[in-house]
Amino acid sequence: MNDGRPKPARTYRLNAAKSPPGEKEVPDGGSGRTGGGFATATLCVEVAVNVPRLGPLTYRVPEELAGALIPGVRVMVPLGRRRMTGYVVSPPAPLQGEGPGPASLKDVIRLLDEEPVLTGEMIALTRWVADYYCCGWGEAIRAALPGVGERKSVERVRLTEAGRSEAALEASGLGLPGLGGEKDAPLRARVLAALKARPRRLDQLAAAAGRGARQEAGRLIDEGLAEKVSAEEGGSAPRVVRWVRLVEMPEGALGENLDSRAPRQAAVLQLIENTEDKRIMLRELERLSPGARGACAGMAKKGWVILEDGPPPDPSTDDAPAGHIPAGAIRPPEGVELTPAQRTAFDAVAAGIRTQTYSVTLLHGVTGSGKTEVYLRLAQEALDAGRGALILVPEIGLTPQLLGRFQSRFGGHVACLHSAYPERKRAAEWRRVRSGEAPVVIGTRSAVYAPLPDIGFIAVDEEHDASYKQDDAPRYNARDTAIVRARRAGVPIVLGSATPSLESYSRAAAGAYRLMTLPARPGGRPLPEVRLVDLRRERGGDPKAPPLLSKQLAGAIHERLERGEQCLLFLNRRGFSSVILCRDCGASAECQNCSVPLTFHLNAGGGAGRLQCHLCDLSMPPPTTCPHCGSGRVAYFGLGTERVEEAVRARFPRARVRRMDRDTVRRSGAYDEILGAVRKGEVDILIGTQMVAKGHDFPRMTLVGVILADVGLHLPDFRAGERTFQLLTQVAGRAGRADLPGEVIVQTFRPGHYAVTCAREHDYAAFYEIESRARRETGYPPYRRLARLRFEARQSSVAASAGAWTRNFMEKNGALPSTRSHGGDAELVFLGPAPAMLARVRGIHRHHMLLKSTTARRLSEALRALDEEFHNQKNFGSVHLIIDVNPQSLL
Repeated sequence: MNDGRPKPARTYRLNAAKSPPGEKEVPDGGSGRTGGGFATATLCVEVAVNVPRLGPLTYRVPEELAGALIPGVRVMVPLGRRRMTGYVVSPPAPLQGEGPGPASLKDVIRLLDEEPVLTGEMIALTRWVADYYCCGWGEAIRAALPGVGERKSVERVRLTEAGRSEAALEASGLGLPGLGGEKDAPLRARVLAALKARPRRLDQLAAAAGRGARQEAGRLIDEGLAEKVSAEEGGSAPRVVRWVRLVEMPEGALGENLDSRAPRQAAVLQLIENTEDKRIMLRELERLSPGARGACAGMAKKGWVILEDGPPPDPSTDDAPAGHIPAGAIRPPEGVELTPAQRTAFDAVAAGIRTQTYSVTLLHGVTGSGKTEVYLRLAQEALDAGRGALILVPEIGLTPQLLGRFQSRFGGHVACLHSAYPERKRAAEWRRVRSGEAPVVIGTRSAVYAPLPDIGFIAVDEEHDASYKQDDAPRYNARDTAIVRARRAGVPIVLGSATPSLESYSRAAAGAYRLMTLPARPGGRPLPEVRLVDLRRERGGDPKAPPLLSKQLAGAIHERLERGEQCLLFLNRRGFSSVILCRDCGASAECQNCSVPLTFHLNAGGGAGRLQCHLCDLSMPPPTTCPHCGSGRVAYFGLGTERVEEAVRARFPRARVRRMDRDTVRRSGAYDEILGAVRKGEVDILIGTQMVAKGHDFPRMTLVGVILADVGLHLPDFRAGERTFQLLTQVAGRAGRADLPGEVIVQTFRPGHYAVTCAREHDYAAFYEIESRARRETGYPPYRRLARLRFEARQSSVAASAGAWTRNFMEKNGALPSTRSHGGDAELVFLGPAPAMLARVRGIHRHHMLLKSTTARRLSEALRALDEEFHNQKNFGSVHLIIDVNPQSLL
């Protein structure tokens, strides 16, 4: 089996041979001209397709494409009965090695791009991603081209002329109105009516005509009344074309001497010379002068012309791309001076930008310490050197504020790449980056693949954030991928955070990364004071439950409202009530598809409220009686941001209150509208989840209240304590970021937990010491490499069986159960299998295992062997094995 990691290319072969059309004359042995004659050899290319676990496939090069198939272009290729977009990852070369001859290979169908959409740097980087994260190379490439659509063949069923006549007879005989097809009509009539309306995919036909439609369509095809047709669908690549620019007209180039020696070069030079800006598209040159491509390649070697990628001319404007920013053209605003700590960090990294030296710097700065200003100065340093800069942020919501700061400094030379943009805008931004028009890129996870022509600096802001890890294939971590990109490009990278991940901080402590600290906020502004409220001692109207707003927090809110300042109330749980229980039998309302309780959302369903599943989006009205025992004593327990909003509005009726969570920002533009209202002073109290906890700067926000700090603290995940500390520290950092002092009030049932106490003291070093000791003793990162294996199946017993087989396989290959790992000294150990914490999601049962290793090499070997052998087992055809390297969640 080819698992998609770098291996010798797999050849894709036909059942029946056909004569190879793309033969080229090469000397015997394929190594050049010899004294004998010539032998023929078929040129082949390796192509990666977006299929799980699949490595590159080998296809023949048709004669008409022999000069056009270069690494990085997209092609249409056959794969089984389908046609798919593929990515050429090798130059054409004669078929090597033993095995069936070239006649058994399939041809590349056609070329989709005039110029490569992938640079050599991106081809190499995606290969590393495929290898390290155990996915197909095509999957990794697809993730690297978020602004480039894929084309694939789609099969539909359509009526023949005889079928159309049959459909008309059926409709008239049954009295069907038009082409609607009544539900009580015979199946054949419904299928004919649906197909007469338009050709349909089989799934669309089944939805339109009902059960049995697929089989009926097969009978119509057998009778000659219908036929299957294939058509290509999907997006197209961002338009990038090759330009030819005249550098220097050689002496006598247009005279008889060059005309006789190199007539094609002379003709091309004449065409370029006649253009207004001495620049023309290579495609246009080829049209005007056949053979111009080869002539330009020869002249480029002589230095007469330059071949460069760029967007096609815009018919609406004559403006040329802006290109690189001249050195020194952009300077920081007057009056903005770096603090000594900022200057030290800047100087250390800037030296690497100037000398093009790879390094990793962990910039550990408290909240509000000015990390963004350091990024701005370093980006400017890269631009002054004629190179580009890439700044990654973990969430889309953080891009507008950061983008605004960079645009105010660098103007239109900044591009933004993230998935919330419409496809056309993403493609346009991609083109701007690729052409060099926008040498500064701000973006989320997928922007790590930004096609900067000459990258000079990378920054990963909030490097600890779990959002940098992709949940589905390819399951890459953008932070780690950015480090690999920086190393391969020979440029410095900065990882910035107020709460660094233990993995990054431990590497800095060991000397693998450079550690730079920003211990204070500019201007001597103090960090906010943090007070803890023990909810075990709080009593409200209900003696059995503490109030949502303690006396201390309610009093602090009242003071801010009196002074015209703003408050932020944080709870990392949306909805109104998280649990609905019957008071008589104890049954709870659970999702029928997932092993989680349904959450009650008060503002859903037109104000009547709805029960919703946060995993599969199942929605239903709340019950008035218990479906198990019929009791009418149904109670709502737990809390969410909606309940907090209700309590705040009741307590402070005159306050201007806004809520910001996933429910309130679904509408396009809602996110920016809410944040804009806060910055304009139109909001007194902002209530939100983690999307308001980091990165935002509200000058008049002086109070942060954490409604319940314990949410997530006791999840069965070894990172639960770290995430709680990070979240509390980050949300506390929203207070007092300007001239007004800040205060933070944290409500908790565990005031003595080290994650809470260390956050109160802003003491990362103490937290790191305690947490790293626990990780070392239990064998978790950063002291062990980790991979999670998840087995998904429709039946729990099938998933469990796959897990048991995997356990036996790992034991036979030298892995030890964690209970027999001799104090954690074994090179490879495993935990499980066991049902996952979320044992069922969208009707799929999930079991999982953990693999721990002392080295990345041993872990990779074990995963490679398992992946190969598991998919050779015929018993597990219905089981989906998910390999997650360096997982960020164990739920």
